Amino acid sequence: MRQSGIAIFGLFSILFLASPSARAEYTPLPAGTVRIWDTNKTYTQKGPTPDALADKASWTLVPHGQTGYTPNGDLMLENDFYFLFCFTNKEDSIDLITKMVDKKGDNTNSNEIYKVHDTGIRNFGHGTMSVSITKYTTKEIIIQHAGEGMRTGSPLPITTTYRVLGGKPWLEVKPVQYVNQQGMHGKSRICAFLNSGSNERILDGKRETWTGERNIQAQADTIGIINFRRRFRTSNYDFMWFLTAMPGFETSSLTYMGFHADRFWEDDTHDRPSCGAQYVRMTDKVAIGTLGRKDVWEREDVLQLIAAGGTYTSTFKAPYPGKWRLIGFVVEEDNYVPRPRVPELPIPPEFSIPINGSYHYSTVDITNPGQKFTFTSP
Repeated sequence: MRQSGIAIFGLFSILFLASPSARAEYTPLPAGTVRIWDTNKTYTQKGPTPDALADKASWTLVPHGQTGYTPNGDLMLENDFYFLFCFTNKEDSIDLITKMVDKKGDNTNSNEIYKVHDTGIRNFGHGTMSVSITKYTTKEIIIQHAGEGMRTGSPLPITTTYRVLGGKPWLEVKPVQYVNQQGMHGKSRICAFLNSGSNERILDGKRETWTGERNIQAQADTIGIINFRRRFRTSNYDFMWFLTAMPGFETSSLTYMGFHADRFWEDDTHDRPSCGAQYVRMTDKVAIGTLGRKDVWEREDVLQLIAAGGTYTSTFKAPYPGKWRLIGFVVEEDNYVPRPRVPELPIPPEFSIPINGSYHYSTVDITNPGQKFTFTSP
C-alpha cells in the first residue's frame, strides 16, 4: 500500500507602556501586551501589507486609553502573535498577519479575512469604511470596523468588532450590522474540518477528485477549520490558520471550504488544484487563530509500498510533549494515480479520476520531545 502521513498538532499558548502619540522606532512587543499603531498613511493600492510593514519607521504609537483617537492613516493592531491591518484599499478585505520569528529573522505571512453579508448575493466588506477604538488597555484592544460592501448599488457598512488580546494567538470577531459569515483566504494544498470525534475531513488538493470549483460542506461535529501552510521562501517552518465559531455552526450551509483551480504558492512551486477560502456562519463570536509556533505540524509524503500490518516511522520528531493527531492517507497500489503539479489551466483529465484511498487516524501521547511517530498500515 502507499500512504502519506500528516501529524497534527499540539495547540499551545503562551507591559508595554504607551508613550505619547509620537513617532518612535519600532521595537519588539513585550509578551502579553497589545498596542495600536497609526501608520500615518492611507494605503489605497491592492495588496498593501508588504508596503505598510516596510514603512514601520513612519508609524506612530497610539497611547493606551485613547478610545477617541482620530487616525492620521490606516491603523495597525498588534499582539505577540499577529498584526491586524485595517487598510483603506477597497479591492481587498483587511489582513491578519502572522508573526514568524526564526533563524532567518522576523518574517510574516498575511491572510485576507473576509466578512460577508450573504443574502443570496455575497457582499464582501472590503477595505475600511470606518473604524473606531472602543477599548484599549495594555492587554486588550476592541475596535468596531466597517468594510465597504458594494454589491447593493450603494455602499453598505459590513460591520464587526475585532478583539485582540495580549498573549493569545487568535483574533475574535463579532457581528454588528449587515454580516452573517466570516471567512479567511489562505489558499493551500491541504485544509481540514477538525472534528470533535476522530474522523477529521481532510481536503487535499492533490488527492481530491476534480469536478470543477465547488464548496465542501462541514460534517456533523465539526468544531473548526484548519488551513495547513507549508514552508515559504520567507520562513523555515510550517504553521496553521485555524477558524472556529460557537457550537452549532457546523450545521450551517455557510460553513465550508472551497476547492478551486486557481494558483497558489507552496514550496516555491505552483500547485493546482488547491483548497480555497474557508467560511463559517457568524451569529455570535468567531475566532481566527494564527498558530505560527515552529513545527506544530508536519506533512510527510511517504510514497512507499507497505504491506498490511507493516509500519512506517516518521522522520519528523515531535518538538513538544502532549497529545498529537496522526493521520495517514492510504491508497491500494492498483488505485494509485500520481498527481502532477499543474502550473496552468486546464486541469488534466486524470484529476477527474477518483483516488480510492482512505484516511486513518490515531491519537499519540508524546511524553518526551524528540519522539518519532509510527503508523501501522491497515
